[in-house]
Amino acid sequence: MACEITITEQQLTQELEYDFTPILHYDIRYPQFEGEGCEKGLEKINAFYSQCAQRLALYACKDLFAAAADQYDYDQENGFPVMPYELVANYTVTLNNGCTLSLYWDQYIFTGGAHGNTTRYGHSWDAKTGCALTLQDFFPRNFDYKIDLTEQIIGQIAEQIAAGNDIYFDNYEENVIAEFNPQNFYLTPEGLVIFYQQYAIAPYSSGIMEFTIPYYPCALPR
Repeated sequence: MACEITITEQQLTQELEYDFTPILHYDIRYPQFEGEGCEKGLEKINAFYSQCAQRLALYACKDLFAAAADQYDYDQENGFPVMPYELVANYTVTLNNGCTLSLYWDQYIFTGGAHGNTTRYGHSWDAKTGCALTLQDFFPRNFDYKIDLTEQIIGQIAEQIAAGNDIYFDNYEENVIAEFNPQNFYLTPEGLVIFYQQYAIAPYSSGIMEFTIPYYPCALPR
């Protein structure tokens, strides 16, 4: 029996001051899931996101706050304007299909300068068991999916460049292979989405690069 899963959003947010001045703001949003027939699995998934959010908030309150305070002292001593640090985490659910859940979780950190940096995390789950799904789960056993996926991605980039969308580093083929991370994926109704972090295969202005790969017939999400 397929699970019918509902999603609620949780939030941890705070503005931290130093010397009576706001120097750090964090806003962490994360999902919690409910569904009949998969309560045990969803309990494990919910605990994972709750713990991740708590660890991220602790990092903001300790490490990031300490760095922001040091920067504040430096700016005050040198007559520079104060630029508060920021941490923002938000998620997007990309697949909620029966017993399969998938999402990506973006974490943006600003510590001064021209811009901040975003790191993306992809998560896919079997809601009944609460176990994470891996890329290998969507391909035949013993199939070298890295070679297949990187070839398809390189082909998609070549088509984009031929169409005039030349936003990649010159050595994109080498980078696609070297920077491939089997954890950097999520699921959609159309297929697997493989993503590359900022700067990995293209300039910062290009953002996080994504490539949709159709599912193999034997490995459609449940």
